[in-house]
Amino acid sequence: MLFLRGMARSGKLRVALPLAVMRGMEAGMTTTENPLAGWVPPQRPGPLTKAGRYVGLHPLSAEHVPALYAVNSVDDAIWDYLFCGPFPTESDYGQWVEGAVAANDPCYHCVTDLATGQPGGVASLMRIDPGAGSVEVGGICFAPVLQRTRAASEAIYLFAEHVFSLGYRRFEWKCNALNIPSRRAAQRFGFLLRACFAITWWSRDATGTRPGLP
Repeated sequence: MLFLRGMARSGKLRVALPLAVMRGMEAGMTTTENPLAGWVPPQRPGPLTKAGRYVGLHPLSAEHVPALYAVNSVDDAIWDYLFCGPFPTESDYGQWVEGAVAANDPCYHCVTDLATGQPGGVASLMRIDPGAGSVEVGGICFAPVLQRTRAASEAIYLFAEHVFSLGYRRFEWKCNALNIPSRRAAQRFGFLLRACFAITWWSRDATGTRPGLP
């Protein structure tokens, strides 16, 4: 498990974030000896509509299905470490989106590259725990056109900025240890390794095989 931690014991950030984000993260801190003094659980993050310099985030909806299905169909490998997909038809993908939209947690968003105006993937805020002050960014499925771009990096930044500005103290990223691209991406975004979980059930049926542990 990797996460961006809101505050270290010294009261300083472990990652470089703008002043506005820092202030949101430090809202409940009154002393360096007890950084939780005065901290209260924040409100749950709702669907987010936010634009940066390179990317836009919008609540996932049925209108995004055609464009997302088209870019996702370029390479089925993007689904290897996810619990859904690939989808044989646009209709099948639409059914998944319908279920995702209806869920409260995870809360899925469409990620749009502002340079092209085209959706390039989805990501969600999930495992939302106001009492613990933690939120995970997960269910990330970026098509090849969006991977390793400024837009992809800014999308994660915008999620983090929003979460910390609400008063959350931990922003988590979890991935399969075998998913090297995801691990490298997390490190590039500034996440720190904090825990590893044993997984013994990672497999698919005869229709396709997921990379798994021995």
